[in-house]
Amino acid sequence: MSQRCLTPEQLAQTERAILRPDGERLLRYMKAMFFGENRDADEDLAEEARRLGWVQDGKNRRGCLTSLGWLIADSAREYCYWVDDGRSLPVGLTQADVAGKRV
Repeated sequence: MSQRCLTPEQLAQTERAILRPDGERLLRYMKAMFFGENRDADEDLAEEARRLGWVQDGKNRRGCLTSLGWLIADSAREYCYWVDDGRSLPVGLTQADVAGKRV
């Protein structure tokens, strides 16, 4: 059965990994993994993703996403699109709607 949400421990590990200074690089790596585009990824990113349980060894050098990895990669994809789009909110949402909330 595929994993549908993160455990509290996985959430804490994920927060630590993505909130560090180079966390966006890891998120962009996971976005690329979502699309199967990481043939030339930095080995340190691949190793970090393996350590976190997001990627496992596969048929090729880059490995493949675990069920946890799919959850992370999907969120990373959306986050990267949001950043690349200037961090704009969806139509109908205001800053006041999300300020101070975990969304």
